[in-house]
Amino acid sequence: MACIPFSLPAPEITCGRSHSSLTVPTNSSHCCVAPKIKRLRLTTTHLRRRRFPCKPLRALQPTGPEDLNHLADKVPPSPLLELTQKFYSSLNDQDIKSLEKLIAPGCKIEDKAYYKPLQGKSIHKYFERLVEAMGKNVTFTVDEICEGGRLTIAIRWHLEWKGKKIPFTNSCSFYKCSRDGEALLIKEAHVFVESPLKPGDLAPKMLKLITFLFDRLPNLAESFLNKPDAVVYYVIKFCQIFVKPLILPLVAYYSFIWAFVAKILAIALSILRKISKIFG
Repeated sequence: MACIPFSLPAPEITCGRSHSSLTVPTNSSHCCVAPKIKRLRLTTTHLRRRRFPCKPLRALQPTGPEDLNHLADKVPPSPLLELTQKFYSSLNDQDIKSLEKLIAPGCKIEDKAYYKPLQGKSIHKYFERLVEAMGKNVTFTVDEICEGGRLTIAIRWHLEWKGKKIPFTNSCSFYKCSRDGEALLIKEAHVFVESPLKPGDLAPKMLKLITFLFDRLPNLAESFLNKPDAVVYYVIKFCQIFVKPLILPLVAYYSFIWAFVAKILAIALSILRKISKIFG
């Protein structure tokens, strides 16, 4: 069944309060309202046409600035939506213990800022570093939610500082979940964060160069594609063996030069001060 597309103006919903002039469509039976969650701010959620089967999106549609609880009672939220709300609320509350309760044993997190997937104890450290980096004023804001089949859900989100959007934080996360008895847990997560580098027209040119090299050197291309992490390892080793011995002496030399220049300037200033006292 294909998704039914529609779009909404962007409601502002923070801590269970809404500020919007939206009305609930009377010709749709696929929409419901997410219940209130602490410190999770939801903006416009809408559907897009998909080429694969998916469940209809559960969109926020408040009728006005009044409380949303009476709308949430009409159509109960899905377990996936509740799990997502708990996850991002725990992040905003910086509650690592609650976060870990939502993670299934053997969970794998593929954050594209890392070369390798995170598993086991590295997930705990990952959340610790994330919470520490957020500080007291940064929060996750969910922009769009779309449920798929087989306990999958996609979230589009960004970061805000005191209610203001932080540039280059438009991101998207995909979650695969599993059941542990009656509980629904996250067993796999894929995180795609917006890059501050915008290559623009350079991107297809780089792709053209890469495909040219792959076509000319197919054996090396297959080796690289089979083990891309190995290439990064050898690049780091190359830098440690050849680049580091060259850079460190240069840095030391330039620091010595600037220290010498600073001493010369200090002596010149002291001489000028004495001359000004003599002739002043």
